[in-house]
Amino acid sequence: MLSLLLTLLFHSPVNPPNGMKNTILFIGSYSEPSKNGIHITNLTGQPAYFTGLNGISGIANPSFLKLAHGHKILYAVSETDNGSIQAFNIAANGALTPAGNPQPSGSSPCHLSVDSKNRHLIASNYSGGSIAIFPLGSDGVPRPAIQRLHFSGKGPNPSRQEAPTPIQPSSP
Repeated sequence: MLSLLLTLLFHSPVNPPNGMKNTILFIGSYSEPSKNGIHITNLTGQPAYFTGLNGISGIANPSFLKLAHGHKILYAVSETDNGSIQAFNIAANGALTPAGNPQPSGSSPCHLSVDSKNRHLIASNYSGGSIAIFPLGSDGVPRPAIQRLHFSGKGPNPSRQEAPTPIQPSSP
Protein backbone atom coordinates (compact mmCIF):
# COMPACT_ATOMS: atom_id res chain seq x y z
CA MET A 1 0.00 0.00 0.00
CA LEU A 2 1.12 3.52 -0.69
CA SER A 3 2.58 5.57 2.07
CA LEU A 4 0.17 8.49 1.96
CA LEU A 5 1.04 11.94 3.13
CA LEU A 6 -1.76 14.22 4.14
CA THR A 7 -0.74 17.47 2.54
CA LEU A 8 -3.64 19.90 2.43
CA LEU A 9 -7.31 20.67 2.72
CA PHE A 10 -9.60 23.23 1.23
CA HIS A 11 -13.29 24.04 1.52
CA SER A 12 -15.52 23.86 -1.50
CA PRO A 13 -17.67 26.85 -2.43
CA VAL A 14 -20.50 25.31 -0.36
CA ASN A 15 -20.68 26.81 3.12
CA PRO A 16 -21.13 23.67 5.22
CA PRO A 17 -22.96 24.06 8.52
CA ASN A 18 -20.61 21.76 10.42
CA GLY A 19 -17.37 23.03 8.88
CA MET A 20 -16.43 19.66 7.40
CA LYS A 21 -19.12 18.73 4.91
CA ASN A 22 -18.02 18.95 1.28
CA THR A 23 -14.37 19.49 2.06
CA ILE A 24 -12.18 18.18 -0.73
CA LEU A 25 -8.95 16.55 0.36
CA PHE A 26 -5.87 16.10 -1.84
CA ILE A 27 -3.33 13.55 -0.67
CA GLY A 28 0.18 13.27 -2.13
CA SER A 29 2.10 10.00 -2.10
CA TYR A 30 5.15 8.12 -3.31
CA SER A 31 4.10 6.18 -6.40
CA GLU A 32 5.02 5.19 -9.93
CA PRO A 33 3.77 7.53 -12.69
CA SER A 34 1.46 4.77 -13.99
CA LYS A 35 -0.44 4.70 -10.68
CA ASN A 36 -2.58 7.28 -8.96
CA GLY A 37 -0.11 9.42 -7.02
CA ILE A 38 -2.41 12.28 -6.10
CA HIS A 39 -5.52 11.04 -4.34
CA ILE A 40 -8.74 13.03 -4.18
CA THR A 41 -11.52 12.42 -1.68
CA ASN A 42 -14.37 14.30 -0.06
CA LEU A 43 -14.79 14.75 3.69
CA THR A 44 -18.48 14.36 4.36
CA GLY A 45 -18.74 15.26 8.04
CA GLN A 46 -20.74 12.05 8.47
CA PRO A 47 -19.51 8.56 9.34
CA ALA A 48 -17.49 7.12 7.23
CA TYR A 49 -16.22 10.67 6.69
CA PHE A 50 -14.49 10.00 3.34
CA THR A 51 -16.25 9.34 0.04
CA GLY A 52 -15.25 9.05 -3.59
CA LEU A 53 -11.54 8.30 -3.40
CA ASN A 54 -10.22 9.02 -6.89
CA GLY A 55 -6.80 9.92 -8.14
CA ILE A 56 -4.62 11.14 -10.93
CA SER A 57 -1.61 9.41 -12.44
CA GLY A 58 1.18 10.64 -14.67
CA ILE A 59 3.51 12.06 -12.03
CA ALA A 60 6.12 10.15 -10.03
CA ASN A 61 6.25 10.65 -6.25
CA PRO A 62 3.98 13.69 -5.87
CA SER A 63 4.93 13.82 -2.20
CA PHE A 64 4.22 17.52 -1.57
CA LEU A 65 1.21 19.51 -2.77
CA LYS A 66 0.48 23.24 -2.58
CA LEU A 67 -2.75 25.14 -3.28
CA ALA A 68 -2.66 28.63 -4.77
CA HIS A 69 -4.54 31.13 -6.89
CA GLY A 70 -7.68 31.09 -4.74
CA HIS A 71 -7.74 27.27 -4.58
CA LYS A 72 -7.95 27.01 -8.37
CA ILE A 73 -4.44 25.58 -8.93
CA LEU A 74 -2.72 22.66 -7.22
CA TYR A 75 1.07 22.38 -7.52
CA ALA A 76 2.86 19.08 -7.01
CA VAL A 77 6.51 18.11 -6.78
CA SER A 78 7.80 15.02 -8.54
CA GLU A 79 10.29 13.94 -5.88
CA THR A 80 12.79 12.07 -8.07
CA ASP A 81 16.49 12.40 -8.92
CA ASN A 82 15.57 14.58 -11.92
CA GLY A 83 12.64 16.20 -10.16
CA SER A 84 10.07 18.55 -11.58
CA ILE A 85 7.02 20.54 -10.56
CA GLN A 86 3.60 20.26 -12.17
CA ALA A 87 0.49 22.43 -11.97
CA PHE A 88 -3.08 21.16 -12.09
CA ASN A 89 -6.33 23.06 -12.61
CA ILE A 90 -8.93 22.21 -9.99
CA ALA A 91 -12.55 21.78 -11.12
CA ALA A 92 -15.44 22.63 -8.78
CA ASN A 93 -15.82 18.92 -7.97
CA GLY A 94 -12.10 18.59 -7.16
CA ALA A 95 -11.11 16.86 -10.40
CA LEU A 96 -7.58 17.71 -11.55
CA THR A 97 -6.34 18.37 -15.08
CA PRO A 98 -2.70 19.14 -15.93
CA ALA A 99 -2.01 22.83 -16.55
CA GLY A 100 1.05 23.57 -18.67
CA ASN A 101 4.12 21.36 -18.87
CA PRO A 102 6.16 19.93 -16.00
CA GLN A 103 9.09 22.23 -15.20
CA PRO A 104 12.49 20.82 -14.20
CA SER A 105 13.27 21.72 -10.61
CA GLY A 106 16.33 19.81 -9.40
CA SER A 107 17.15 16.67 -7.46
CA SER A 108 14.38 15.55 -5.09
CA PRO A 109 12.10 18.59 -4.83
CA CYS A 110 10.38 18.29 -1.46
CA HIS A 111 8.55 21.57 -0.73
CA LEU A 112 6.78 24.38 -2.58
CA SER A 113 5.93 27.93 -1.59
CA VAL A 114 4.03 30.64 -3.48
CA ASP A 115 4.63 34.32 -2.81
CA SER A 116 1.73 36.37 -1.44
CA LYS A 117 1.02 37.98 -4.82
CA ASN A 118 0.91 34.62 -6.67
CA ARG A 119 3.76 35.68 -8.96
CA HIS A 120 6.43 33.07 -8.09
CA LEU A 121 6.60 29.44 -7.09
CA ILE A 122 9.67 28.42 -5.07
CA ALA A 123 10.77 24.80 -4.95
CA SER A 124 13.36 23.39 -2.56
CA ASN A 125 15.42 20.46 -3.85
CA TYR A 126 16.45 18.29 -0.93
CA SER A 127 19.17 16.15 -2.56
CA GLY A 128 20.24 18.87 -4.95
CA GLY A 129 21.07 21.40 -2.25
CA SER A 130 19.25 24.11 -4.18
CA ILE A 131 16.06 26.07 -4.64
CA ALA A 132 14.46 27.03 -7.94
CA ILE A 133 12.24 30.06 -8.54
CA PHE A 134 9.55 29.82 -11.22
CA PRO A 135 7.52 32.79 -12.48
CA LEU A 136 3.79 32.12 -12.61
CA GLY A 137 1.65 33.21 -15.52
CA SER A 138 -1.65 35.00 -14.85
CA ASP A 139 -3.24 31.55 -15.21
CA GLY A 140 -1.03 30.23 -12.37
CA VAL A 141 0.99 27.96 -14.66
CA PRO A 142 4.72 27.86 -13.84
CA ARG A 143 7.12 29.01 -16.53
CA PRO A 144 10.79 27.88 -16.76
CA ALA A 145 12.87 28.74 -13.69
CA ILE A 146 14.30 32.25 -13.67
CA GLN A 147 16.76 31.61 -10.86
CA ARG A 148 18.43 28.65 -9.17
CA LEU A 149 20.31 29.05 -5.92
CA HIS A 150 22.85 26.33 -5.09
CA PHE A 151 24.06 25.99 -1.53
CA SER A 152 27.29 24.53 -0.20
CA GLY A 153 28.54 23.31 3.14
CA LYS A 154 27.73 20.60 5.66
CA GLY A 155 25.56 20.34 8.72
CA PRO A 156 26.73 19.89 12.31
CA ASN A 157 26.13 16.11 12.07
CA PRO A 158 28.41 15.01 9.18
CA SER A 159 27.22 11.40 9.28
CA ARG A 160 23.82 12.48 7.94
CA GLN A 161 24.38 16.07 6.80
CA GLU A 162 27.15 15.70 4.25
CA ALA A 163 25.56 18.28 1.96
CA PRO A 164 23.02 21.10 2.17
CA THR A 165 19.40 19.96 2.22
CA PRO A 166 17.01 22.90 1.86
CA ILE A 167 13.58 21.87 3.00
CA GLN A 168 11.12 24.75 3.29
CA PRO A 169 11.46 27.99 1.35
CA SER A 170 9.01 30.72 2.21
CA SER A 171 8.15 34.08 0.80
CA PRO A 172 6.45 37.06 2.45
